Amino acid sequence: METTSGAAGEQPRVPDDLTAGVYEIVSRVLQSRDWSPQSDFFGIGGSSLAAIQIVAMVEERFGIQVSLTDFFDAPDVATFAAMVVRGEAGG
Repeated sequence: METTSGAAGEQPRVPDDLTAGVYEIVSRVLQSRDWSPQSDFFGIGGSSLAAIQIVAMVEERFGIQVSLTDFFDAPDVATFAAMVVRGEAGG
């Protein structure tokens, strides 16, 4: 897995198709594209109900079982996507 250096250390680079897919799902649920993958989910208008929708849509689209706890444990959407790619998310 490739990594990139950031202010908080190294961050796994997520395949672009997964990153784009998660971005699209979050944008659709929040009805906004005015955020970045490093944005805090609740800081950009997310809610617990929106998180439930996103988890269900990620499971359906990518065929990966994800728990709501996985989503809440990730500080941002990019980290959540990286957890899914590494296989650390589970239902």
